[in-house]
Amino acid sequence: MAKTSPALCLALLLLLVVLQCAQSKKHQQHHQPPQLIVDTQTGPVQGFVKDGIARAFLGIPFADPPQRFAAAAPASPWSGVYNATSFPVPCIQSPTLGSEDCLYLNVFTPKNTREGDDLPVMFYVHGGRYWTGQSDQYAGQWLSGNGRVVLVTIQYRLSVFGFFAMPELEDQADLNVGFQDQILAMQWVKDNIASFGGDPDRVTIFGESAGGNAAMLHTMVHPYSDPGAFLGQAQTAILQSTWQWVMPTLAQTKAASLKWAASRGCNQSSTADVLACMRALPAASIVPPTSEAMINYFQPCVDGVFLTDQPYNLIKRGEYDTDVRIVIGHTQDEGTYMAYTRTGFKTPADNITEADYLRALRNNSLGFMLTDAQIDEVLGWYAASTAQLGYWYGLAEVLGDWYIICGSNLAAHHLAKHGGPVYAFVWNYTSPYSTQPFFGASHGNELPYIFNASVYGVTNFAPSDYVLAARMIASWSRIAHKGKPAPPSWPRYKRKSPQAFMWEQVGTDPDPPTRTVPFLRSSRCFHWEPIFSADSLVQP
Repeated sequence: MAKTSPALCLALLLLLVVLQCAQSKKHQQHHQPPQLIVDTQTGPVQGFVKDGIARAFLGIPFADPPQRFAAAAPASPWSGVYNATSFPVPCIQSPTLGSEDCLYLNVFTPKNTREGDDLPVMFYVHGGRYWTGQSDQYAGQWLSGNGRVVLVTIQYRLSVFGFFAMPELEDQADLNVGFQDQILAMQWVKDNIASFGGDPDRVTIFGESAGGNAAMLHTMVHPYSDPGAFLGQAQTAILQSTWQWVMPTLAQTKAASLKWAASRGCNQSSTADVLACMRALPAASIVPPTSEAMINYFQPCVDGVFLTDQPYNLIKRGEYDTDVRIVIGHTQDEGTYMAYTRTGFKTPADNITEADYLRALRNNSLGFMLTDAQIDEVLGWYAASTAQLGYWYGLAEVLGDWYIICGSNLAAHHLAKHGGPVYAFVWNYTSPYSTQPFFGASHGNELPYIFNASVYGVTNFAPSDYVLAARMIASWSRIAHKGKPAPPSWPRYKRKSPQAFMWEQVGTDPDPPTRTVPFLRSSRCFHWEPIFSADSLVQP
């Protein structure tokens, strides 16, 4: 028998000791109490354990209270430990809801995460047409804890407070300040998220509706401080029901700003005096009403520096961060909620007339964005399907295609040409918790399954809903971990065969059969392309 050398024995013994120490350290870390005070660059923050599954740090300031209509400055350091245990006050969005001091974010991590764990980061931008929305609507502990990700949810200035425009603001790079808030929050993540156990070089930005629009814009906008460079702060983007593919021009936003200021009594002869007047008024007195006439102009505008062209054109030309991996999709019935609100809350059972249909399109939706000639053209595209579906569902189809579906379908085609991998999805589950049974799989229906029933006040998920939520969380978090969904059930989008993964509920099977569907609702979508490519919004 060959003799074992003493040196080899010693080496094996040392290796065993190292392995035992590593295992012991891992065991100790797993059983250590959660670290609830975390140091940031501006001071320590105190969080708490939420539902036994995740750490939550709520209401962390990423900016100082901003001057009205001006770009915010990064948060100043504080003394002592900051109490981060409650959600922040929303950004002002009505005379009775919100505050101008609202630039705060929330961080959720798995319960025992520590600095150095380098988990992927998911950065969520809420929707609401850049008009409404707040971070306390989105409880992040389930996505974070079950998906093993560090989740950040943010707030940003809305409507006139975020997107007012005057020549003086243009001169000072104080345009699109609501979007600049998002950029500042993203910079906070880059500077601080490692302390929470996140990896600042593995960021997935995602959002729904206006949040999907924002996530898309983050791949193509230029900081005012560096007009020659894209932001380049995220490696993956999930665009859920990306809202509105035609943005206002700077001239249109300036005109809308002057018009709204005049209605508030600020109609001085110089724009500098108008700006001073608007800054002096009480915040509650300058919140615009929620109307189509106003909403379309107080959102990110094409100003030639920050955003150089309509987003659809930038995608067509490949003028965006083409290294970003894209997941893009929508719900099956995007337009039903819009049809409901734009007909004065009429249902399909009300049998709306042709006059109701035309009034909803001309007076309550498209009429604020397109010319009469363009609307007449649109009516022609949808005449046959409206005759078949009836006026209510015909209206839903027009609105869903215009605001969300066709832009998403066509954008995927061009994204797949220029950039990294693209994956598409369609959400086709009619939640039993939908506010109206005839909505179908409507706008925003997937959100309770990502944030585990915290959205829309849903509190009583059925067992099958929890299974679907678990699948959804596993899929979204896998995108953050791997940069793509799980193949082969969710294939990569290909221009020659544009397939989308269909999200459906099939009982309590955690691994149900799946299917794909074409990611092109109708050839009618190609009719919209010239409108998406132009500065199509009519003057306010």
